[in-house]
Amino acid sequence: MFHSLAEGTSAKSRDPWRHSAKCFEFLSTWMGELAHPSGTVANPADVAAEIMEQRFREPLAVKEIAAQVALTREHLSRLFIERHGIGPAAYLRSIRSRHAARLLAEKNLSLREIALRSGFPSVAAMRRANRASPTTGA
Repeated sequence: MFHSLAEGTSAKSRDPWRHSAKCFEFLSTWMGELAHPSGTVANPADVAAEIMEQRFREPLAVKEIAAQVALTREHLSRLFIERHGIGPAAYLRSIRSRHAARLLAEKNLSLREIALRSGFPSVAAMRRANRASPTTGA
Protein backbone atom coordinates (compact mmCIF):
# COMPACT_ATOMS: atom_id res chain seq x y z
CA MET A 1 0.00 0.00 0.00
CA PHE A 2 2.74 2.45 0.90
CA HIS A 3 4.58 1.63 -2.33
CA SER A 4 1.54 2.48 -4.46
CA LEU A 5 1.12 5.73 -2.53
CA ALA A 6 4.76 6.65 -3.12
CA GLU A 7 4.41 5.88 -6.83
CA GLY A 8 1.46 8.26 -6.99
CA THR A 9 3.65 11.17 -5.90
CA SER A 10 5.76 11.08 -9.04
CA ALA A 11 5.91 14.06 -11.36
CA LYS A 12 3.63 12.18 -13.79
CA SER A 13 0.75 12.26 -11.30
CA ARG A 14 -1.28 15.37 -12.03
CA ASP A 15 -4.56 14.35 -10.39
CA PRO A 16 -4.55 15.76 -6.83
CA TRP A 17 -7.98 14.26 -6.05
CA ARG A 18 -6.87 10.73 -6.84
CA HIS A 19 -3.70 11.21 -4.82
CA SER A 20 -5.71 12.63 -1.92
CA ALA A 21 -8.05 9.61 -1.98
CA LYS A 22 -5.03 7.27 -1.94
CA CYS A 23 -3.56 9.17 1.02
CA PHE A 24 -6.84 8.90 2.91
CA GLU A 25 -7.05 5.17 2.16
CA PHE A 26 -3.49 4.67 3.36
CA LEU A 27 -4.02 6.66 6.57
CA SER A 28 -7.30 4.88 7.31
CA THR A 29 -5.66 1.49 6.89
CA TRP A 30 -2.70 2.54 8.98
CA MET A 31 -4.89 3.88 11.80
CA GLY A 32 -6.88 0.64 11.78
CA GLU A 33 -3.70 -1.38 12.05
CA LEU A 34 -2.42 0.81 14.88
CA ALA A 35 -5.66 0.33 16.78
CA HIS A 36 -5.44 -3.44 16.35
CA PRO A 37 -1.75 -4.35 16.27
CA SER A 38 -2.37 -8.09 16.26
CA GLY A 39 -3.34 -7.82 12.61
CA THR A 40 -7.01 -8.42 13.21
CA VAL A 41 -9.07 -5.47 12.15
CA ALA A 42 -12.25 -5.06 14.15
CA ASN A 43 -15.57 -4.43 12.48
CA PRO A 44 -16.04 -0.62 12.34
CA ALA A 45 -19.59 -1.01 13.64
CA ASP A 46 -18.27 -2.79 16.73
CA VAL A 47 -15.58 -0.15 17.24
CA ALA A 48 -18.25 2.56 16.94
CA ALA A 49 -20.44 0.74 19.49
CA GLU A 50 -17.48 0.54 21.85
CA ILE A 51 -16.84 4.27 21.46
CA MET A 52 -20.48 4.97 22.31
CA GLU A 53 -20.40 2.65 25.33
CA GLN A 54 -17.34 4.44 26.68
CA ARG A 55 -18.30 8.01 25.84
CA PHE A 56 -22.13 8.09 26.01
CA ARG A 57 -22.06 10.92 28.55
CA GLU A 58 -20.35 13.22 26.04
CA PRO A 59 -22.19 15.13 23.31
CA LEU A 60 -21.44 12.67 20.50
CA ALA A 61 -22.62 12.99 16.91
CA VAL A 62 -22.78 10.08 14.48
CA LYS A 63 -20.59 12.06 12.09
CA GLU A 64 -17.89 12.37 14.77
CA ILE A 65 -18.04 8.65 15.58
CA ALA A 66 -17.87 7.81 11.87
CA ALA A 67 -14.77 9.94 11.50
CA GLN A 68 -13.13 8.06 14.36
CA VAL A 69 -13.62 4.76 12.52
CA ALA A 70 -12.61 6.34 9.16
CA LEU A 71 -16.03 6.03 7.49
CA THR A 72 -18.65 8.42 6.27
CA ARG A 73 -21.73 8.83 8.43
CA GLU A 74 -23.84 7.06 5.80
CA HIS A 75 -21.46 4.10 5.45
CA LEU A 76 -21.21 3.68 9.22
CA SER A 77 -25.00 3.77 9.50
CA ARG A 78 -25.37 1.01 6.88
CA LEU A 79 -22.75 -1.20 8.54
CA PHE A 80 -24.14 -0.51 12.00
CA ILE A 81 -27.69 -1.47 11.03
CA GLU A 82 -26.41 -4.67 9.39
CA ARG A 83 -24.42 -5.57 12.51
CA HIS A 84 -26.64 -4.35 15.39
CA GLY A 85 -30.12 -4.11 13.89
CA ILE A 86 -30.54 -0.40 14.67
CA GLY A 87 -28.80 2.79 13.61
CA PRO A 88 -25.96 4.35 15.60
CA ALA A 89 -28.05 7.28 16.87
CA ALA A 90 -30.74 4.92 18.19
CA TYR A 91 -28.05 2.73 19.74
CA LEU A 92 -26.55 5.73 21.54
CA ARG A 93 -29.99 6.83 22.77
CA SER A 94 -30.65 3.32 24.12
CA ILE A 95 -27.34 3.32 26.04
CA ARG A 96 -28.20 6.69 27.54
CA SER A 97 -31.76 5.63 28.36
CA ARG A 98 -30.62 2.43 30.11
CA HIS A 99 -28.13 4.45 32.16
CA ALA A 100 -30.84 6.98 33.06
CA ALA A 101 -33.15 4.16 34.15
CA ARG A 102 -30.43 2.75 36.42
CA LEU A 103 -29.79 6.16 37.96
CA LEU A 104 -33.50 6.71 38.48
CA ALA A 105 -33.81 3.39 40.31
CA GLU A 106 -30.61 3.65 42.35
CA LYS A 107 -30.13 7.28 43.29
CA ASN A 108 -32.18 10.09 44.68
CA LEU A 109 -31.33 12.59 41.94
CA SER A 110 -33.37 15.19 40.14
CA LEU A 111 -34.51 14.41 36.60
CA ARG A 112 -32.23 17.16 35.31
CA GLU A 113 -29.22 15.61 37.04
CA ILE A 114 -30.12 12.14 35.71
CA ALA A 115 -30.47 13.52 32.18
CA LEU A 116 -27.12 15.30 32.31
CA ARG A 117 -25.28 12.33 33.87
CA SER A 118 -26.72 10.08 31.16
CA GLY A 119 -25.56 12.25 28.28
CA PHE A 120 -28.86 13.93 27.44
CA PRO A 121 -28.76 17.70 26.99
CA SER A 122 -32.07 18.14 28.85
CA VAL A 123 -34.92 16.37 30.60
CA ALA A 124 -37.09 16.91 27.51
CA ALA A 125 -34.51 15.15 25.32
CA MET A 126 -34.40 12.26 27.79
CA ARG A 127 -38.19 11.96 27.74
CA ARG A 128 -38.29 12.03 23.92
CA ALA A 129 -35.66 9.31 23.76
CA ASN A 130 -37.57 7.10 26.16
CA ARG A 131 -40.82 7.54 24.20
CA ALA A 132 -39.13 6.88 20.86
CA SER A 133 -37.15 3.79 21.92
CA PRO A 134 -39.12 0.75 23.11
CA THR A 135 -35.87 -1.22 23.59
CA THR A 136 -34.58 0.90 26.45
CA GLY A 137 -36.20 -1.00 29.26
CA ALA A 138 -36.97 2.32 30.95
